[in-house]
Amino acid sequence: MSDIVRLSGVSRPAFYLHFTDRDDAIVAAVVDRLDEAVDVDAGPQEVIAALMGFVVDNMECYRNLYPSLASQRCAEVFRSRLRPQCEEIVVSLRSGVNGSGSVSADTLTTFLLGGFMEILAAWAASPGAVPPDEQASTLLAGLTQLAEGRGTRR
Repeated sequence: MSDIVRLSGVSRPAFYLHFTDRDDAIVAAVVDRLDEAVDVDAGPQEVIAALMGFVVDNMECYRNLYPSLASQRCAEVFRSRLRPQCEEIVVSLRSGVNGSGSVSADTLTTFLLGGFMEILAAWAASPGAVPPDEQASTLLAGLTQLAEGRGTRR
């Protein structure tokens, strides 16, 4: 805490007016950078690419945080930014397919979200692997092709 307060140039009481603890300040900083890196008005595929790119660009920061409450909270924020994009993709893909099938949109969204989070986790464990932004792009292209192919067969 001493280093954070000293480097920020504010007093401890001023720091605690804005943040509950060190982890709260770290999460706020990461969220600010994440929000700057992602254009929320872009389409879902572009937002997902930006989110994945953010992780690639900031992996060293995350590695310094992991495991901690801050890293868990950052992952929750990341997941909350990713979920609406997955929902939009599922709606779009389902609209191109005749019949909605027996799997709910929420289940498909959760599955897609989990897939993206697993891509990140696997890459974090093996940094030499294909970067998550490239894997996400390949996955989204494959899903689009699958939906277009299924939509024309029925």
